[in-house]
Amino acid sequence: MEEVQTDWGHLPYPVLEAVSAAWQIESGRIDFFHSARLTNRHWCKWATESLSVVRLSGGTSLSLVVEAIARKFPNVEELICSKQYYAGLDHGLSCLVRLDRLTRLRFGSSFEGGDRVDSMRRGEAWLDLGICNEISDESLTCLRSLTSLTQLGLRDCWRITDESLVVVGILTGLRWLDLRRCKNVTNEGLMQVGKLTALEHMDLHGCKHVTDWGLACIGNLGALKHLDLGFCTNVGDAGLARLTKLTALEFLELVGTRFTNGGLFKVATLSKLKHLALGQVPLISEKGLAQIGRLTALQHLNVSRHVQKTEHALECLGELTALKHLEMSQWSKHGNSILALAGGLTSLEVLNMSGCGDNAEEGWNLLTNMKSLKSLDLTRCKSITDAWLAAIASLTSLVSLDLGFCKVTDEGVMCLRALSTLQHLNLCECENVTEGCLGALGELKALKRLCLSRCVHIRGEGLCHVGTLVALEVLDLSYCSGIRDSDLAFLGGLQALKHLHLAWCLEMTGQGASALVDLTSLKYLDLHRCRNVTDHGLAQVGGLSSLERLDLHGCRYITDVGLGHVGNLTALRRLDLGWCERFTNQGLDHVSKLVGLGRLEVRGCSQITDEGIARVGHLTALEYLDLGFCYNITDAPFCQVGQFQAVRYMDLHACEGISDGFRMTTIYGHIARER
Repeated sequence: MEEVQTDWGHLPYPVLEAVSAAWQIESGRIDFFHSARLTNRHWCKWATESLSVVRLSGGTSLSLVVEAIARKFPNVEELICSKQYYAGLDHGLSCLVRLDRLTRLRFGSSFEGGDRVDSMRRGEAWLDLGICNEISDESLTCLRSLTSLTQLGLRDCWRITDESLVVVGILTGLRWLDLRRCKNVTNEGLMQVGKLTALEHMDLHGCKHVTDWGLACIGNLGALKHLDLGFCTNVGDAGLARLTKLTALEFLELVGTRFTNGGLFKVATLSKLKHLALGQVPLISEKGLAQIGRLTALQHLNVSRHVQKTEHALECLGELTALKHLEMSQWSKHGNSILALAGGLTSLEVLNMSGCGDNAEEGWNLLTNMKSLKSLDLTRCKSITDAWLAAIASLTSLVSLDLGFCKVTDEGVMCLRALSTLQHLNLCECENVTEGCLGALGELKALKRLCLSRCVHIRGEGLCHVGTLVALEVLDLSYCSGIRDSDLAFLGGLQALKHLHLAWCLEMTGQGASALVDLTSLKYLDLHRCRNVTDHGLAQVGGLSSLERLDLHGCRYITDVGLGHVGNLTALRRLDLGWCERFTNQGLDHVSKLVGLGRLEVRGCSQITDEGIARVGHLTALEYLDLGFCYNITDAPFCQVGQFQAVRYMDLHACEGISDGFRMTTIYGHIARER
């Protein structure tokens, strides 16, 4: 009998995996074996069979990749696929049944944050096909075998119909279903969804074929906690009456529907509601809003725009003492009343009253009661003055403040230096603000987002104070015509900066970008309509190796030479060259090096021909292509085998050389490929 080997070199890989796990648990308590080099005959099997998560970046068909994974990595539980797999996904989805242990598959980003993390901790099976609009009913037939699914995301899969929901209706373990903007889903499909008695979360936002009758099909889903019916424009009072049995409901979105006060009488019976959105519903009056006052568990309420507005309607909401988030934008001439209401809501953390300040000149004294407030939006409140900002300065918990289009001055803005926790400040088109207040803003060291767009009196000298905001991630100086290239030197120390907006800064040539080369976090540079940007300036921009998005729209002096520098930005994912009319096909040679490019806009670039556009046809990540007003483009580049395979949206407006036959293969710009 052959002697059984029991030494370290012959331990089976499951034992090695257990030893590795034990070391990780004990690593904080053992001061030896920080590293070890182990030789074992099973090391290859250990490496392949212990792998549970695979991230796919693209370049090969999904079916071929899955075939390889099934052979080499049999225990894969989670597959994360990049956008490059959207093209051809309709064929590739059925092959996933080969991965016996697969429980989690993600395309797009429908599952975010807590939902995804919690499901992973519970070891649940979920499938996310968010915004994969290539998916059809045929490809979803493979879901029949995935009976353990608990979460399914089909957001923006606009080709699927009720036929797919017949398959979904079999998945009785589903707790989370996202059908947002699946525009072909109708009442017939909801009959199948009505079988999913474990369902807790359902999103039907933008499903315009769903009517009151369809809601009757889901009215018995007693476990449902989250229901989004936003912009289901055929849902009215009769439909809301069907929801009264959903006694566990905590989240209800009704923005853009057509119900009236009668519907709100039914909604008011849902006593566990914490989130209710009623914006853009024109037929609600104070009689209906009075019913909302009965929902004392509400924490989030949206009654913005188009709601019939009266003083008494606001009084009805005063009973909602648990409210933390209140949106009442466009309640014009009721600013003081809103502030009086908000002042009595001691738990309030978020208040949006944009467009409400026409009659609130003296309302600033009501602000001082809102000590819990973290976010305040006063955009387009015409009555806002410096006195308001002095009162706002007492709200020391504020994290976000929007003052866009308000008539405040430097004196008022200087009061904000007391808001040490402020992370977001919007002063867009505050025309009376100058660089004189930037010294005070320079004291807001927690600031992450600062918008000074259209503050036309801002001059470059004041940017020295902005340059001290080391936490700043987004800076918007668009339309600040006094900003010059040399002023960018003040921003060279903003190591956290991710987005820099300089659109319509007409003095910019691009040469100042050399001061930004050390900003390794910079992802987006906006030079939209900076019409004096030159090839020499782009030589400096070409040194910003971390850029993922570059907007050069309307930079009229750019030629092929300048695009040679852009071709060095290998991390670029999005490039706008619209109306840069001086570059030619040769310029697209440089663009063709950007292998990760997902969106390219060359609208109005009249010198581009078929020869030039064919040079970017091999880019496997390219999903969006804007060729509007490119008069010399014909069908030819798109008929070549293997070209433009990933393109999902194409704008051919005013492309006179494109045939009617080819235009018929696009539906609202979406490419309809042969299957």
